[in-house]
Amino acid sequence: FPYMYLRDHCACASCYHQTSQQRLNYITNLDLNIKPSKVHIREGLLSITWTDRHVSEFDLKRLISRKLTNQSARKYKFAHEDVVLWDGKQGIPSLDFMSVLNYKRVLLDWLQALRDHGLVLMTGAPLELGQLERIGKAVGFIRPTLYGVTVPLRLNPHATNLGYTNLGLRPHSDLIYYELKPSVFILHCIEQVKTGGESIFVDGYRVAEAFREANPEAFALMTSTPV
Repeated sequence: FPYMYLRDHCACASCYHQTSQQRLNYITNLDLNIKPSKVHIREGLLSITWTDRHVSEFDLKRLISRKLTNQSARKYKFAHEDVVLWDGKQGIPSLDFMSVLNYKRVLLDWLQALRDHGLVLMTGAPLELGQLERIGKAVGFIRPTLYGVTVPLRLNPHATNLGYTNLGLRPHSDLIYYELKPSVFILHCIEQVKTGGESIFVDGYRVAEAFREANPEAFALMTSTPV
């Protein structure tokens, strides 16, 4: 472990609040070049006396378990998997709604598919209101927007938003003007019209990658020029 890592993780009473388990020391107050002046192991404890005379003690087994070897790093791989870039040639991952709610293994399959593809189709949901809350609360909390917690979309001939009309919508991203943008949108179709109403989905990262391959110079200009 780097010396600075060990010094920053000192859990003594002056560096670490024992009740809240929060740090009391600021890393900016530490000497970046700090080194041990004395090190010894006794009864499973690693004791380090630093050059500033501060003493840190670590449970040796716990410290070793936190060493990120190739084997132990696999435990944290979930959040670092590469996403799948997709287009119309691939199908949309599909799962049963009730299975996602009732089985943790299927719930994990849904989250992994959402992580990898960014888009998942769930079938078999009851055709009644309240299902969005059920699936949303299964994985976290639902964040309200200016439209409310959930938003029923019904045809309104006097609507001031295209989403409430029978006109088509081009591919777009919702609420991108928010400072804290929604991470996941969940849509539930309760009643489908006989004709029309098709949904179009686009992988923006796949489009960007195709753009980079087709015109690297233009891609570099677009991604490096402040607007």
